[in-house]
Amino acid sequence: MNQEFVKRKEQVVSSLVEYVDPERRDKSPKGFIDAPILDLMHVINQHQDYYTTSSCSGRVAIYCPSMQDDKTTTKGGIWLYVSHDPISVPSEDQETWIVQLLFSGRPVVFDFKRPVDLLSKQLIYFKFEPLQME
Repeated sequence: MNQEFVKRKEQVVSSLVEYVDPERRDKSPKGFIDAPILDLMHVINQHQDYYTTSSCSGRVAIYCPSMQDDKTTTKGGIWLYVSHDPISVPSEDQETWIVQLLFSGRPVVFDFKRPVDLLSKQLIYFKFEPLQME
């Protein structure tokens, strides 16, 4: 066994943040490991030949980038919705449910015609990011 690997693994695994702690955060935006993936992470980190430094149990995110002079900028914007949990979709009132979920009662006007100047309109991005282990 490579001693450098073992030493690095011990350092990394001992520095993992597995719970909310304002005094201690990891490099992820959330600051700690997703709870649904902890058991798998522990299994991987117990193996003598492997370890993981960070993980995400997967997420669904809907993001609205900021607009400036009718052009999308690369900075700013708002997350309309982020969840690491399964999402239950109701069988009725789906349109009302999703608008409420994403926009929290803010006024929304839907125009189902495809505008000629589509790229100059405000876009909303749907992201699905599956389980990731590094």
